[in-house]
Amino acid sequence: MNRINVYLKAKDDLEKLANKQDVDISKYYKPGFEKIYGDGINHYFYLFCGHDSDRQYMGNIVKFYNDSSNTQEILSDILYGFDPKKTTKNYTNVDNLIDKLKEEYPNKIENEKKWNEYLTGIYQCAVFLSNGKIGGKELTFDHNHLLKEPENIEEFKKYLYDLRYIKNNIAGVGPAVCYNWLKECGAIWLAKPDLHIKRVVAELLKTNNTSNDHDKSMADKVIQKYINNHREEMRFPELKGIKKNSRLTCDEYVALYMWEWAKEIREKGFDKDCSAYKLDRVLYLFCTNGHFYLDDNSNNEISEDKLLDIISE
Repeated sequence: MNRINVYLKAKDDLEKLANKQDVDISKYYKPGFEKIYGDGINHYFYLFCGHDSDRQYMGNIVKFYNDSSNTQEILSDILYGFDPKKTTKNYTNVDNLIDKLKEEYPNKIENEKKWNEYLTGIYQCAVFLSNGKIGGKELTFDHNHLLKEPENIEEFKKYLYDLRYIKNNIAGVGPAVCYNWLKECGAIWLAKPDLHIKRVVAELLKTNNTSNDHDKSMADKVIQKYINNHREEMRFPELKGIKKNSRLTCDEYVALYMWEWAKEIREKGFDKDCSAYKLDRVLYLFCTNGHFYLDDNSNNEISEDKLLDIISE
């Protein structure tokens, strides 16, 4: 099945399930987290603290989203209501921040190594949001550089290259955390290259989708093989600030694929509101058994295997 029909089928099945469970699916299709700490960089900082805690092995330590934990309350206290400018003004370095947490909440830290790694990333993000520069690169939200939709593939690639400054200069942040954070801040041109999305993209890249035997462990290899066979298409544009002969990584290509897929859906008139963000949510919710995380509902009528079977039809 071609990728437009895959999207339409997945979206239709997902929305039928949502309607069956009295879930308002529209709120999942665009960033809509409650702006607890207002608009602007305080909101972005709050979101970063959450997304950075949600990566592998960190969630059970920081417990940012755990209802029984007081992590958000504690972080709000030592980060001045998630204000990055006040944070960097009152802590000259990350060690000061770590010492403050230990002093005010001595029983909070159970895994000091992981907490130090987490707070290092938090402090580096606060510096970035405060001065609009990272790794010597000016990269701000204020002028919509990060939130503006790229106009063409070359501009999209340039945006991805710029995001390397974030990934390379904030501790513990890889493509999944970086892209997921930015898309929830409003960069709806981005999708998160998580395992589910990679497996879907890999299945679509296969030349023969006639088998229902889906080897999910091969997704990265399938995508990397495609990249290796299309090396010229994977080049970044030759612009100032971009290292010569740089090429897209596997995660970057997945983000590009998702953007092009959503763009195709819009331009051919199948869904004028389809963005990489919306496409990401449809596929993610389908792959996670209709886990409507804002409503805490799930159902096994849909699944990743069923989505991969749709692609193989």
